[in-house]
Amino acid sequence: MAVKDWGKVLLSDTVGFIRELPHHLVASFKATLEEARQARLLLHVVDASNESAEEHIKAVREVLTELGCGNKPTLLVLNKVDRLADQSLLHVLQKHHPRAVAISAFQRQGLDELADAVIEALRAEFADAEVITSAGNGKVQAYLSAHAEIYRQQFQDENVIIHCHLPRHLLHHIQGPDVQVRFLNGQG
Repeated sequence: MAVKDWGKVLLSDTVGFIRELPHHLVASFKATLEEARQARLLLHVVDASNESAEEHIKAVREVLTELGCGNKPTLLVLNKVDRLADQSLLHVLQKHHPRAVAISAFQRQGLDELADAVIEALRAEFADAEVITSAGNGKVQAYLSAHAEIYRQQFQDENVIIHCHLPRHLLHHIQGPDVQVRFLNGQG
C-alpha cells in the first residue's frame, strides 16, 4: 500500500481479539499475532457503535501487554461512527482517548484524517541525526545510504559527517566505537 508523501507501507490485518479467551487457546492465538510484535505502528480498530467498546479497548491493551507490545506505538481508530444513534457515545470515547481517530470505513468518512494520523505516527519513529564516523567506515556509510535519507555529507580530517533522516529503530545497526550519533533539533 502506498501512503501519500510517505511511500510504500505494509498493512496487515490480524485476527480480532477475543475477551476472556480460554487459556488452552491463548498460545495458538498469540502465535497468529506475531505480526503485532514486528509492526512499527499498530492500528487498533474498535467498533465505536458497540456499547462495550471501552471494555474491548481495555481487553486489547491487556493482550498487547501480554504479547510484549504494550509500549508499541498504537493509533486507536474508532470505526462505524455512522452507526451511532447517539453521538454522545463517541464523545465519551474521544474524551477518554483524545488522540483516537473517528471514521466510518463503510461511508469512507475520516479516512484522510486517519492517513494523516498514520503518517504523523510513523514520522515520530524517525529522527534527523548527524552521524560522525571514520571516512574508511564503508559499512556504516553503506548502511545509511540504504536505510536513511542522507541530505548532507562532508569530509573533515579523517572523518565523514553525515546528516540524515533515519528510523530510530535502526540506530543499533550503526553503533560502534568509531561512530558518534547526535540528534538534531532536540529529537534525542
